[in-house]
Amino acid sequence: MAVTATIPREEVDGYINAVVGSDSLDEALARFGSIVPSGDLVANVEFARMQMQEYPLRFFATGLRTGPENSLIRKLSTPDEHQAQAVVDSEQMIIALFGLLAVDMLDAMRTAYGPIANRADWFASDLIDAHVVARVAVALERYEAGDFDSAVSILAPRMERVVRRMAAAVGLVVTRLPRANGQPGGAKGLGEILAAMKGHLPIDSYRYLWTLLCEPTAQNLRNRAGHGLADVFSQVEAALLIQSLCHVRVLHVASSPSAASPKSPREP
Repeated sequence: MAVTATIPREEVDGYINAVVGSDSLDEALARFGSIVPSGDLVANVEFARMQMQEYPLRFFATGLRTGPENSLIRKLSTPDEHQAQAVVDSEQMIIALFGLLAVDMLDAMRTAYGPIANRADWFASDLIDAHVVARVAVALERYEAGDFDSAVSILAPRMERVVRRMAAAVGLVVTRLPRANGQPGGAKGLGEILAAMKGHLPIDSYRYLWTLLCEPTAQNLRNRAGHGLADVFSQVEAALLIQSLCHVRVLHVASSPSAASPKSPREP
C-alpha cells in the first residue's frame, strides 16, 4: 500500500532550522541527536488503541506478517498482539517520515558548516571508541559522496558494537558461555543485548533503537545489513543510522533499571 502526503515547505524548513543554526556543526549534531524519531510511546499506544476502536474489523481476523525470503515473522491472534503490532507499525511509519527530514537536515548542515565527515571526532565518547569513530568518518565520507549503501554497510555493525559497549558499561553480560549440549559460547546478538537494556535507557530511546535496528517487522537495519536481506540501502536509511549514532552520542544511560519507565507494549 502506498500513501502520498504533502508537507508544506515552511513546516519542513521549521524542522530544519530547529537543528541547523548560526553556531557550530558540533551543536547542530547534538540537536540532531536529541530527536527521538519514533515519537512518544504513550502517544503511540493511545493511537493504536484508537485505531482498534475505530476500525475493529481490521484487527478482528488473525494477522500474518511476512518478511524476507517469504518468511512468516509474526502471527497476530489476540487483541494484545494486534495492539503491540499496531504500536510498532506507528513507530516504523514515524521513523520513515523522519528519515526524509533527516536527509534534508544533513544536507543543510553540510551547506551551513561544511563536510560533516570533517567533524567525525565529535562522535568520540565513552560509548563510541576510536575504532568506531574512524569507521564513522569513512561512512560519512561515503554518505556525502552519494554512496548510501556503503554508508549503511559500515554504520549498521558499528551501531551493534556501540550498543554492546553501552550494555557492558551498565554491567550487563554481553557474551554467553558454552552449553552442555556442545553449543559454543560467544557474543550475544544485538536483539538479546538491546532487550536487556530496557530500563537503562529512556523508554522512547529504547523503542527507537529497537525498531530501527532489530524489529523484524520494521526498519530492522542491523539484521538486514548483516544478513544480506536488502539489495541496496537508501539515503533515508543511511541518514537514520547517522542520526541514531548522534542520538547515542548525547544519550544518558542509567546504571540501574529505572522503575519509572513506562511498560513497553511488547517485550522484544
